[in-house]
Amino acid sequence: MEQKEAKQQSFKVNAIFSIIYQVFKIIVPFITTPYIARVLGNSNVGEYSYAYSIVYIFITFASFGFTDYGNLKISQNRNDKYQVSKTFYEIMIAKGILTTLSILIYLVIIFTVYDFTQSLTLFLTLITFLISTLIDCNFLLMGMENYKTIAIRDIFIKLISTVLIFTIIKDNSMASLITYAAILGGSTLLSSLLICFSVKKHLIKVKIKDLKIFSCVKESTIFFIPLIVSSIYLNFNKTLIGLITNDNLENANYEQATKTINFVTTILCALNSLITSRIANVFAKEGYDGIRKKVEDVLHLIIAISIPSLIGVLLINNYFVNLFFGEGYEGTITLICYLSPNLITIPICYALLSSYFIPTNKRGKANVVNILIALVDLVLCVSLIPFIGSIGACIAFSVAEILQLIGFIILSKKDINRLKLLKISIKPVISSIIMLAFGILITYLTTQFVQNNLFMCIILVISCSTIYLILLYLLKDKLLIEQTKLIFSKIKKSKK
Repeated sequence: MEQKEAKQQSFKVNAIFSIIYQVFKIIVPFITTPYIARVLGNSNVGEYSYAYSIVYIFITFASFGFTDYGNLKISQNRNDKYQVSKTFYEIMIAKGILTTLSILIYLVIIFTVYDFTQSLTLFLTLITFLISTLIDCNFLLMGMENYKTIAIRDIFIKLISTVLIFTIIKDNSMASLITYAAILGGSTLLSSLLICFSVKKHLIKVKIKDLKIFSCVKESTIFFIPLIVSSIYLNFNKTLIGLITNDNLENANYEQATKTINFVTTILCALNSLITSRIANVFAKEGYDGIRKKVEDVLHLIIAISIPSLIGVLLINNYFVNLFFGEGYEGTITLICYLSPNLITIPICYALLSSYFIPTNKRGKANVVNILIALVDLVLCVSLIPFIGSIGACIAFSVAEILQLIGFIILSKKDINRLKLLKISIKPVISSIIMLAFGILITYLTTQFVQNNLFMCIILVISCSTIYLILLYLLKDKLLIEQTKLIFSKIKKSKK
């Protein structure tokens, strides 16, 4: 009984620290991004974005999906210290070999390719990210469910790096850009070094003959495929923009636009993660019938939030970019418009992946879709970027995500009622369209009296959110009514 209570307590502690860390990961960039955008300027921001996209290609190959693989293997064998140690050493040796090769190839490229030699100091500074990949052993603590240590360490490191950014970065010189890269790379390296002190107690000696390095790499491949695929259309687009346009401003605008969209989608996907955490367990006990209702509820919530989010972002787009990034990022406003469909497609795809494909062991089918849409993104980027620059990358990204959603819906048609999903979407769509009309009217009336970007954002967010919720309630949206009743029932119980 005591052991069961201890496990429940441990789960609660891990959940609390995991949530705190996720919130912190959202807040820190929200604080530092406006400062960096203004102080370093759009040219330096674009140059850093391009340089890091090159490094990230090598990080992807070096990490090779070992984090997810290690997390899974160690969580399965956490009570067997020998198996935990064996898995740890296999991963670290395999990752050591791949990372060393990645570093050597990276050095050859940056010293020989002319475009890279011009920014040699920046590329050499960013090698700290590759070194941190070499020694990173987060997967062990994740597998042992020691999220408290991970969260405390990363929060501590992020606080230090944030303070350093505000105290050291003061102008838009090349020296400031190198310093900024050193702070980010150095903090990542320090984070990986500190975690090494926490793993020793989980390890024992392992016989060399028991280590199966090749099998470790082979089994990690299934986790590497989605990693490399997502890398293509999340980061390689920046590389292509830099290589094809050779314009830092194009990359700066694309960086800030994707950052804005990712900020919103991260929140939406985090909400989804809280709801879908138990679906795999339900599927194991009750099969498809048991999870069907839960999946539909998850999708209902995501649809009800993502559609008005798209409308809201478009309404405040101009004010937010001027407020958040400052002068020199006017092109970001246009790019956000082209990327805005992702505010609906990404959360729904993530919901289908995490609440249906992964719990029902159909990740392989999802990987096939991901590979195809990555190829579509690549072809569209190469075709469009030479003519319309970063707008082409945005179109490619959005088209790829729309095709991914279509693919996921087709693959899940046997277990998820598409007609019901369409029916679920009607009320949020109607409410969002009316909200858009009200938002345009409010903007027209308010801008005659309010010229402050911050006030305009606040006014639009509060007024449009209120209008949307009222409209959903008047249309008797099932999910909203159920949640409202649940909240009021809890309030009544707390008073008693």
